[in-house]
Amino acid sequence: MLIIVSDLHLTDTPSRSTLDVASFERTMHGVLNEPSSKAAEKTTLVLLGDVLEILKSDRWLANDVRPWEPPTDVHQKTVRNIVDRILASNADFLTALRSIQDAHPKLAIEYVIGNHDWPLNTMGDGSRAAVRTALRLPGGDTLFPHSHDDADHAVLAQHGHEWDKANRYRGASVAIGDAIVIDIITRLPIVFGELLGVPPDDRSLRFVHEVDNVIPQTPYRMAKWLADGLATLDSTARTHLNAALGGVAEDMMQRVKPYKTESPVGTWWVRALKALAVAYGPMRAALKLPAGASSPPPLAGNVAFDVEESFRQFGIDYRYVVYGHTHIPDLRSISTSRGMTYYLNCGTWRRLHRTVDTTIGPAEQPYASTTAHAFVIIRHKREQTGGQPGYELRQSYHR
Repeated sequence: MLIIVSDLHLTDTPSRSTLDVASFERTMHGVLNEPSSKAAEKTTLVLLGDVLEILKSDRWLANDVRPWEPPTDVHQKTVRNIVDRILASNADFLTALRSIQDAHPKLAIEYVIGNHDWPLNTMGDGSRAAVRTALRLPGGDTLFPHSHDDADHAVLAQHGHEWDKANRYRGASVAIGDAIVIDIITRLPIVFGELLGVPPDDRSLRFVHEVDNVIPQTPYRMAKWLADGLATLDSTARTHLNAALGGVAEDMMQRVKPYKTESPVGTWWVRALKALAVAYGPMRAALKLPAGASSPPPLAGNVAFDVEESFRQFGIDYRYVVYGHTHIPDLRSISTSRGMTYYLNCGTWRRLHRTVDTTIGPAEQPYASTTAHAFVIIRHKREQTGGQPGYELRQSYHR
């Protein structure tokens, strides 16, 4: 049996992690204690990427290095520092995971790399061993796999950023998404705090830290979230922040200028943040941003083509293809060149902010905030006894 979870995003600052550890531990114990789970020959918990949040750390800014640059000793030390801080800040999660392992000795754990923890493989010498030791995984300092290729269960599981042009490294291209996370999402509260004379973690700037929890993660929705957050500040504060918006985005583009990127989303962010200087206040409900700003989230519209590409790359027949990355749980039946395939997205375990639908004009509360718990279960044919399904997408939301 396979249990597949992704996108825990354990951060190196305790106040920014949004994982409900107690619920995660309780849920995993519950699944593993089910009769069908106990009867399974072996159960593997697949951590399908973005488990450690390596990108969203101010250590990149403090050390003046970035993950898309050729690795140096400073890059290696930066990643190790981030990893050490993550492990120290999430001791409760490590304790919970060990409790799960101790209670279920047949459980194996596999760590698959995602886009937010990719630096572990590219500049994480020594850090990978630290992660494996903390999670009780074998393998020492070897590279983490980029897929769980399981012919026995007919499953191919990948994080999913492989099909997102903004968040993948392919050929000579670097991921502009990394620059957005580090040089906009991580840097903005620092710059805002300096201008307002408050700490970066001040409650008034919480909305900046939360922008990557907005669903769907389209540029338009994230920019709209920032606009709404800026509108909550007083006019004096907004005046101080106007110049910073466009400047931060321009600095990001200068940082990646020597590198090739697949996606134009970086240029979009420059224009969007400059637009935000005049978009908040009464205008924010009618925020007008560049063409393409309301494009669908990654994997939403072309997932069938992504699955087909996975087949071409791996050359093996699969019944199930599982991704994470989007933070949106999903289940689809897809007709492919190799027959019917079931696509599942295992969502996330973190706080989400969704826009509110209304039929009576502007919503008093434009966003609904919940904590999502989602995961996928795949059972081998031998385990589908007593009416147990071959595959499940389980999800719940907690306020």
